[in-house]
Amino acid sequence: MQQQDLVLETAHAELSASSAHRWIACPASVSESRGIPNTTSKAAEEGTAAHELAETCLRDGSNPCDQLGKTINGFKVDEEMADAVKRYIDFCRALPQGRSHVEQRLDFSLWVPKGFGTADFVSIKEGEAWVVDLKYGRHLVNADCDQLKCYALGVINQFGFDAQIDTIHMTIVQPRLYHLDTHTMRVTELLKWGKRVLQPAAKAALGDNPEFNPSESACRFCRAAETCKPLAQHALAKAGMGFDDLTLPSNKLTRDEVAELLPHLGLIKSWCEKMTSKAQSLASEGHVIEGYKLVRAKTNRRWADEKQALQLMQKLTNEPVYTAKTISPTQALKILGDENEELNQLITKPEGRPTLVPVSDRRAEIDALEGFQVIEK
Repeated sequence: MQQQDLVLETAHAELSASSAHRWIACPASVSESRGIPNTTSKAAEEGTAAHELAETCLRDGSNPCDQLGKTINGFKVDEEMADAVKRYIDFCRALPQGRSHVEQRLDFSLWVPKGFGTADFVSIKEGEAWVVDLKYGRHLVNADCDQLKCYALGVINQFGFDAQIDTIHMTIVQPRLYHLDTHTMRVTELLKWGKRVLQPAAKAALGDNPEFNPSESACRFCRAAETCKPLAQHALAKAGMGFDDLTLPSNKLTRDEVAELLPHLGLIKSWCEKMTSKAQSLASEGHVIEGYKLVRAKTNRRWADEKQALQLMQKLTNEPVYTAKTISPTQALKILGDENEELNQLITKPEGRPTLVPVSDRRAEIDALEGFQVIEK
């Protein structure tokens, strides 16, 4: 196996692969986000730590458990992270590997001006290529996505002719969701997508009068969302759609009206949260928000020194002062092994409560009336 090591670059392309879903859907998001600094979160920083752990293991052939207790990007490698990363690197190592590339920078500027991105893992052998992306978060992502297609075009651009690549397999590995999804395309299909979808979207995003097209997916991580007036107008319009006429015969929502509102609730909720966050930020910076004020949030009491508190309570009372809790089945299987038959016999997984999701969801539909007797009146 031939492996090429590259020095990671910290630069970010304005039309990056990771944000392609946003600027393809809403071209105006690019110009509106200029000058707004990127922010991070604890979840994002933890994901970066997991990626760094995976990179180390794939480069030197080690296993994540060898790094237990080590601090990466401010996060200590625990059993959960090591176990999750192991599932990802096991998948990568099992792929055909004529030559492999870890954290490979990919150039797709033939379709997008200055377009590039970094794929977590690329493997190429005998006319086929595999592009693998580790997602450490818990927001479900499917492999048929714009980000991986951009990476795939980068693979074609950089290795396609030399390796005679005909087919590319794009895989999302989400170990903490036990989600593994692969989308396969022929090179001819990808080239058509690049010409018909990606190129026009990039041209529109960099044009003089880009179009706004707010949506839950496009606006979720857009830096301009908090101050985007078209998004505010869109969310408010969806929240009040169809209810302008107050002379309707009934003041109760019908089943059809509920169904019509459901697809927009995610966007409306997300926008409300962004508005609350923006107002909080403005107030924290000293701006007056008419009708509102900053106060201290409620907190719960806690021990300043838990060990010292335990010693004192044991001295002052004969009552129990601490509780013990059985570890979870997942924690037990990590200690004793997934194949422990005696332990597995004691484990049960209750049915999840009924949850309403779009018909595009891959889970099997349940019968809402199953187990109930229909009473005819």
